[in-house]
Amino acid sequence: VERLSFTTPSFPGTIDVAKGKFQATPETLSFEDLRAKFLDASIAASGSLDGYRTDAGRGGATVSGRLGPEAIGFLHDLGKIPPGFLVHSPLESTGARLEWQKEALVALSGDFVIGNGPKVSVDLFRPPGEWVVRKLSVLDKDSKASLSLHWKPGSLDLAFEGHLGEETENRIFITDSPPGNWLKGNFRASLRFDQPMHSTAQGTLEGKNLRFLQRFGIPLFVDNLSLSAEGSRVAVQAAKITIGDSHVLLEGEATASPGGLTFNMDASTDGLDWENLQKTFGAPGAEEGAPAWDLPVQGTVRLRSGYFRYGRHSVEPATAEIVFGKSGVAVTATEAAYCGIPFTGTLRATPGEMAFELRPNAKDGDIDSVYGCLTENKARMTGRFDLAGEVTGRVREGENPVRSLRGNLDFTARNGRIYGTTLLGRILSFLNVTEVLRGRLPDMSTEGLAYISFSTRGKIQDGIGTITEYVFDGTTVDVVARGRIDLVTRE
Repeated sequence: VERLSFTTPSFPGTIDVAKGKFQATPETLSFEDLRAKFLDASIAASGSLDGYRTDAGRGGATVSGRLGPEAIGFLHDLGKIPPGFLVHSPLESTGARLEWQKEALVALSGDFVIGNGPKVSVDLFRPPGEWVVRKLSVLDKDSKASLSLHWKPGSLDLAFEGHLGEETENRIFITDSPPGNWLKGNFRASLRFDQPMHSTAQGTLEGKNLRFLQRFGIPLFVDNLSLSAEGSRVAVQAAKITIGDSHVLLEGEATASPGGLTFNMDASTDGLDWENLQKTFGAPGAEEGAPAWDLPVQGTVRLRSGYFRYGRHSVEPATAEIVFGKSGVAVTATEAAYCGIPFTGTLRATPGEMAFELRPNAKDGDIDSVYGCLTENKARMTGRFDLAGEVTGRVREGENPVRSLRGNLDFTARNGRIYGTTLLGRILSFLNVTEVLRGRLPDMSTEGLAYISFSTRGKIQDGIGTITEYVFDGTTVDVVARGRIDLVTRE
């Protein structure tokens, strides 16, 4: 045929054929030496379309030609390729092979020139639920590198060799990479996520400002990386990664053995926000959490974080040793503070339960900021304070963790004032001492109630707090009290 124009549900717009040979049956359309134009592409192709009269067709073609941005965008969407892999135009190919099924690209191979710059050779296909890159090589004035990859649920095999310069990636993809990005090395890895003891790696890999994982939609940015591997051992000499809004420095090693994956790492970060991490990675479902206890992974991470924030609650700093074992996870806080109150403690998470033990220990602290934080600035107290004690508890599904609290606390404050409505204010109101001391007590909202010393001692048993000693030595009033409060009902 010559000078034929037609439309098909598989392609947008009109396909203009200058010449070509066609053979059609009710199910299959075959074409040979087809010279055609569609959108802003001009191609020569041979191949076939099965089910070409429906939206659920499949087929394959060998194609040479030149594609503009519209055609590139169409094929990008047809292949359901992640947005970060949209390439510059024009895209030129000689003898490229494409296969698609049900409007999805399932195989691509051939040699390409992208944006009048880098030369790229590709050989990939997509079995259901997998990504297989037999070969992906890049060559231009700054780079010469090759990659192979096979990803499927439970495993990842990859190999990289060569050097990618900082401008090559920007010449290929529309979405720019940060300046100064590069990757070099000779590295192979075979990772088995369900059986990490069978994982192996070999070689070295170094890089800077890498956003390759972000192109797959994984919100992880590698600021810099230096690692080496031999057999079952991988050593991270230095790595800085950005996860959401957090920057994490890593150093250490991991080893695969018959007993599982063992790691020993040091990690430091400016801070971690639990809600931001959940937004970044998604909150795990209950069905995803249970099998994680069965993973053959154990090791230690020594974490130094400027803060750890959960909702309105913030621990600053947050320094801890995290030990992953076969039966659970143990976190030992070695340097931490909540609302300016230093504490140490442990947290042990096992299937179905999380137990904790906290030991606050503050000496000669400034109570002003601490009290404002604890009361959400609804009241104010000045002076210096000491606090010591121990509180234990557990979290179980279906139980109120407050009811499990046990322990004791000793608090002493000195040389300050109390403002606003506090427990002391309620005690004074209950005792009706304002009538007795009219004219002597200051307004607690504005002037505050001055004190020389203020101490309390209490015990917690099954969520019931008992005040065994409450002594307020004020300049205008002295108060001694005892009592108890249900920490669940606040009565």
